[in-house]
Amino acid sequence: MARSTSILFKFKGTIGELTFVKSRTYKPHVRLKRGTIKPAVLNEKMEASRQLLLSCNKQAKLLFDALRDEPHDGSLWSRLVKTFFHAAASGKVPDVRLFRNLECDVKHPLEPIAGSFQHHNKLQLKQEKKKLTIAIQLKSHPVVPQDPFPGDYRLRVVVVFPDFDNHSYQKEVATGPVTSLKHPLKPVNVQVPVPSAKAAYLVLVSVEAIMKGKPIDLQSMAAMKVVATS
Repeated sequence: MARSTSILFKFKGTIGELTFVKSRTYKPHVRLKRGTIKPAVLNEKMEASRQLLLSCNKQAKLLFDALRDEPHDGSLWSRLVKTFFHAAASGKVPDVRLFRNLECDVKHPLEPIAGSFQHHNKLQLKQEKKKLTIAIQLKSHPVVPQDPFPGDYRLRVVVVFPDFDNHSYQKEVATGPVTSLKHPLKPVNVQVPVPSAKAAYLVLVSVEAIMKGKPIDLQSMAAMKVVATS
């Protein structure tokens, strides 16, 4: 039996026991994936999957709302939901570590612009009381689309503290100094407040092109990535 879908379910495909269908005749709906034969058992599975998906939607919404105004592509929402769903289906609790190395825009990854934060750049995190210090040492200047680029750049650091139990989050943003592509590289140190000593967090980094002292939007640099988690 098909069920009407919530406005949240705007992606097609199969997730767990559910298949999302975009149909003009029957309107968008969700059904169990094909290949099963016992209606009574199927309905129980479908209801369990539906309830699990609803729970995962709430968890994904926390991260999506925090990143809504950051560079991201149209697949971010569905990627967040699927990650939470597959983890929950395996018996795992919501965990920020599920999103290590998450690219907010898969068509514009961060590494070609700023280098790898796993193998090249140095990243250090230090938490003292209610402050989180993030130290970044790039191996080289970011790659800017125009060469030569008549402007500067700065690193933008976003830290999201999701509270999955209470369905809330705290977001902090810090920017490094405006830097010339012609000057020697220096470490970038930023500091953000934390809600509590045990708060889980995700650290994301992007590069902003700067012209005449102000950030400008360049689609080729619309990249943001999770570079660390608690």
